[in-house]
This record gives sequence, C-alpha cells and structure tokens, in this order.
Amino acid sequence: MEETDNEIAIEPFRPNPLKAAFYSMIFPGLGQIYNGDTAKGSYYFVLGFILVVSAHLAIPILIYIVFLFYNMHDAYKCAIEKRKIENGG
Repeated sequence: MEETDNEIAIEPFRPNPLKAAFYSMIFPGLGQIYNGDTAKGSYYFVLGFILVVSAHLAIPILIYIVFLFYNMHDAYKCAIEKRKIENGG
C-alpha cells in the first residue's frame, strides 16, 4: 500500500470538562452544545432564555439560579463521560 501526503489523522473530539462548565456558566445550554449534545443544549438554552426574560418576577430568578448550577454540573459531568468513552474506559 502506498501512503500519500493527503492522508490526515483525525482525532476524536474530547471536550474539556472545565471549559464545558464555564460555557454553561455564561449561559445555560452552551456547555452541552460545546460537548456535542446540541438537542439538550438547545432545550436548556431556550429554557434559560425564558427564565431570563421573565426575571422581573422573583420566582423565576430563584429557578434560574438553581437551573444555572444544575446546567454547569451537567455539562461538566457529560464532558467527563465523553472523555472516558474516547479513552476506551
């Protein structure tokens, strides 16, 4: 077999858990989208947007704060799981 210069080795995407949590801290859903979980990330993004728009009420602010921390934890946890899968473990 002949090897050509056009062959490029493509490494699988391994998300950084801290970067995923940071993106989710900026706005819910961004960390999931960074991890490649676009469906979940889009859902969280829309839910976060609704909570921000309705922030003039006291209850949505509290819900948003809880949701933000849950979202950061979820993005971090999913990035760790994806790294384990890519490492074969």
